[in-house]
Amino acid sequence: MTVQAPLVHAGFTFPGIEQGLVFGTPEPRNQKNEVFGLKGATVIDGGYSTREITCEMWLFDDYSTTGQFNAKLRAITEHVNVTGTLVDSMGSTFEDVQFLRQEPVGKLLYSNELKWWKHIRLIFEELSP
Repeated sequence: MTVQAPLVHAGFTFPGIEQGLVFGTPEPRNQKNEVFGLKGATVIDGGYSTREITCEMWLFDDYSTTGQFNAKLRAITEHVNVTGTLVDSMGSTFEDVQFLRQEPVGKLLYSNELKWWKHIRLIFEELSP
């Protein structure tokens, strides 16, 4: 039996072992205003907007057939654009996070212990960091 360290987003579990979250830099929100004929500009500071969160993981859950594995990939695709709480394998919680997509990192593999598994990358966006 392999120990899992899953990632959970909005109640949806990404089974397997996650390698840790990688955080992008929040985008600053500001507006610059320049008036013709006057020197300089004014800036309205709106704080920060969103930041990207990525996570590579080994997706597995004792899938004995490729059909079972592909069904999970379809479920992940159906989870795109869902917004909710993201909880990593260490129990860290991030509110207001949207799931954007998953990308394959490696090909579909098989082992006697894990059955069918794949290395993937999950991309989220934290809407209010």
